[in-house]
Amino acid sequence: MEKILRQLYNNELQILEPSYPTDPVYLELRNQLDEKNNLLAGTLNAKGRKLLQEMIDLRVQMDGSLDADKFSDGFKLGARIMLEILEDGL
Repeated sequence: MEKILRQLYNNELQILEPSYPTDPVYLELRNQLDEKNNLLAGTLNAKGRKLLQEMIDLRVQMDGSLDADKFSDGFKLGARIMLEILEDGL
């Protein structure tokens, strides 16, 4: 059985609602990335575009795994803080 923190992060517990980033800096960086990706893909043949997409997909999977670990670590840190507060008697 998958650990509850990973299920929570992956939105498998149906607690979190999906959201879309609204930070203007993030959105601008995303636009720049999309433009560069399109420029690069335009210079490649079909085999090169397929390889580029596979690399991007692998990177997305890596980042997702790392994000899940960071989420879990942050949640655990929050729990440790709460335990310390309770031990100190509020």
